[in-house]
Amino acid sequence: MYRPIKRTMDFVLSLLAIIMLSPIFVVISILVRINLGAPVLFKQKRAGRYNKIFTLYKFRSMRTVYDENGELLPDEQRLTKLGLFLRKTSLDELPQLFNILFGHMTIIGPRPRVIFETMLMKDTKYVYRMAIKPGLSSWSVIHGRNNMRIDQALAYDFEHVVKFSFWLDLKIFFKTIGIVLKRTGINTDGYVTTKPISEFLIENNLKTPAEITEIKKESFDVEASNLKYIPMNISKEEFKAKRREIQKNRKSYTPSKIVTWD
Repeated sequence: MYRPIKRTMDFVLSLLAIIMLSPIFVVISILVRINLGAPVLFKQKRAGRYNKIFTLYKFRSMRTVYDENGELLPDEQRLTKLGLFLRKTSLDELPQLFNILFGHMTIIGPRPRVIFETMLMKDTKYVYRMAIKPGLSSWSVIHGRNNMRIDQALAYDFEHVVKFSFWLDLKIFFKTIGIVLKRTGINTDGYVTTKPISEFLIENNLKTPAEITEIKKESFDVEASNLKYIPMNISKEEFKAKRREIQKNRKSYTPSKIVTWD
């Protein structure tokens, strides 16, 4: 019963938020245009529910600068003072209200990952985090945001699917307000943003650099091919069946204290 009501709530609340925050949208757009130039919005392909690909919107916070090999410079060299402020205050996330309005996202749900990161989760339980819509805030966000091990964050995302309910969403919503106001967990220790999943996998001998390179190439091909879904050999029906299966015992579900990449 909650699922269709949730979509109605998402539509109404995101529309109201866009209208009420429209002056802030205008001000930030002008500041980004002056400081970073065009385009004002950062657009990136992300994995939505059932691994359906959609375009996520954010205000730009980094300069587009390349090295002599044509590779983007590290985040810390491209992040501007304005960008850092937008990230700390979460104002860079505001354009995702349009993603919610259009139905790509929800207010509360696992944070959407890029295609490459999603493909790295193949053959693990974490791929089923996308059995529900991605959101602005999530169960993992209120447990540490970006400042936690990636496997722990994904484990919280999986638990989010298990415990999916109105009351969980409500709890996450109000705790998120406190996190945003306190500006905690903005980045992973040692990084200006967050630690890449690929680095975590290599450091823990879960993937070799060669395997990471191959999967990255495959993700580029997926994005260039304009596919509607990430090819993970998991149908929408299988996602739904898995969601029903793992939610059957949500009241008695106890997450393992030892997080594993499986």
